Amino acid sequence: MGVWQSVPYIFADFWGLIQAKDRDPTYATEVDTKSLPYRGYLFAIAIVPMVGLFFGFKQVQKVYAVFGAMFMPLLAVVLLILNGRPVWVGPHRNRVITVIVLVVILAIFVFFGYLQLRKKLGI
Repeated sequence: MGVWQSVPYIFADFWGLIQAKDRDPTYATEVDTKSLPYRGYLFAIAIVPMVGLFFGFKQVQKVYAVFGAMFMPLLAVVLLILNGRPVWVGPHRNRVITVIVLVVILAIFVFFGYLQLRKKLGI
């Protein structure tokens, strides 16, 4: 039940923050659980996974594996971009060690991706 309650709630809160341009973003407001963003997201997490019923188990498993494998490198890229700009985060930007770790993560994924691609193409 936690996902069914918390994820739409977080989305509705986020939606409220990006829609409220005239008020302070640190101002706390209560999330309306009857609002369209909350109900829409709740509907989406109930209906969208049903698309998988039209495909075979192996196809769904492969798609899940591909998206799961992309999580860490994409997270590293996002953290490098978003936390690397002092204009956006000021003094809280990435330190040198953090940048090195994120670049190493990217390099490892690129290297193993290259090995897999080479194996598949027979190079």
